[in-house]
Amino acid sequence: MLLSHFEEAPIFDFVPTNKTVIEGSNVFWRCHADTQPNGIQYTWIFRDRPIKTTETGLRVEIKEGDLSLRAVRKSDRGWYVCKAHSPSGEQSKVSAFLDVLCFSVQTSELFKFISIVLVSIASEQVLERTVLNFMICRDKVTTSYEQFGISVAIIVA
Repeated sequence: MLLSHFEEAPIFDFVPTNKTVIEGSNVFWRCHADTQPNGIQYTWIFRDRPIKTTETGLRVEIKEGDLSLRAVRKSDRGWYVCKAHSPSGEQSKVSAFLDVLCFSVQTSELFKFISIVLVSIASEQVLERTVLNFMICRDKVTTSYEQFGISVAIIVA
């Protein structure tokens, strides 16, 4: 069966990618598709519902497929889906995950940050320096481990 160019599903040329951001920061995702004829309509979905700018207290802007989210909250964490609808009714979709880490120097009630430095000393020389960082953030504990310039983060939710 041959499909005419009027029946082709949109093909994405810009897709959103997974992001990890700090609570309070801004997120921008570019989502753009192409099809013939032109005239694609975009819908962003979060938690199985279309995103509406009025529902999020004017923190969201959707323009020509691009999504801007200001002052990210922990509740914004999850999968975001960009759907492109062609004039003929065909649709395509792509998705990206937003992870939100809560960290704020100004808002001390959001977290407690503890840093432990372990140093091995032998004959007045520092043999090893290890830094263990613990960030307790509402209901999530983040631990990072640094040794010899290599950092590893462990997040327990």
